[in-house]
Amino acid sequence: MLRYIMILMAAGVSASCSTVPSEHPVAVTLRLNSDSYEMGEPVEATVAVTNRGETELVAPALDNSTLKFYWGQPGTSLRLRRNPILPADSPTRARVIPPRGVTSRTFLFTRLTPEAGEWGLMAALTGCVVNDGKDGQLLPTCYSEPGRFTVTDVVKFRRDAQSGIITKQQAMALARARAGVAEGHPARGVLVPLGESALCMWTVFLGGGPGPTGASDCYAVNAYTGVVKSTDLTETSEEGKE
Repeated sequence: MLRYIMILMAAGVSASCSTVPSEHPVAVTLRLNSDSYEMGEPVEATVAVTNRGETELVAPALDNSTLKFYWGQPGTSLRLRRNPILPADSPTRARVIPPRGVTSRTFLFTRLTPEAGEWGLMAALTGCVVNDGKDGQLLPTCYSEPGRFTVTDVVKFRRDAQSGIITKQQAMALARARAGVAEGHPARGVLVPLGESALCMWTVFLGGGPGPTGASDCYAVNAYTGVVKSTDLTETSEEGKE
C-alpha cells in the first residue's frame, strides 16, 4: 500500500477526481480550501464519498478510524500520516448513501504547512459496504487523488511541531495585536482543556502596564485556527497549564 501511495503522490495529479477504477462503486475525492498557504496556516480539506453504483452504499463514520491521510512532497519518497483535529467526544455514525448520492465532511489540519515548498495530501477510506440486502459486500480501501498545494516562506502562525497547536508566545502575540497594545505589553498565557474533547484553547491575560487595556483584559485564542475573541474574565476558567 505504501508503494501505491508513493506512486500517486509522485504523480502530482489534480485533487478533483478519484484514483479508483471507473467500475469501482465508490469514488473518494479530496478538495482543499486553497492552493496556497503561509507557514503555520491551518488547512481545510473536504472529503466527499460518492456512490457510483446502483445499490445503496453504507459508508463508515468519516473519522480517524476509517480515514487515513498521507502528506508529503510530490516527487519524494517520504510520506507521513497526518490526523485532522477532531474532538474525542464527537459522535460518529455510518451513513447510507443512495445510488449516485454523495456524503462529505470537512477536516481541519494544523501540521501540513511547517515549511515552504510544494506539498500534497491524499485520503484513504476503508469500511464501505455495498448494501445488497444480505450480508453486504465489504469494499477494498479507496484512495483519493492527491491535492497539491504551495506553502510560501511567510510565517502565519508559529506552532508546536508535535501537537500542531499555536505556541504560547504566538497566542500572546495574537492577543496583544487584537488589543492594540505593544509587543512587550505584559501578558500571561494559560492552556485550558475544552471539557472531555481532548482539545484545548489558550486564555491570555493582558495587563499590568501602560496602554488602553486594563489588568482584567482577557482573550480566548483558538489554539488551532488562531482566532482571537475578547472574553469576560468572570467566565474564564484558569485551569490548565502555562
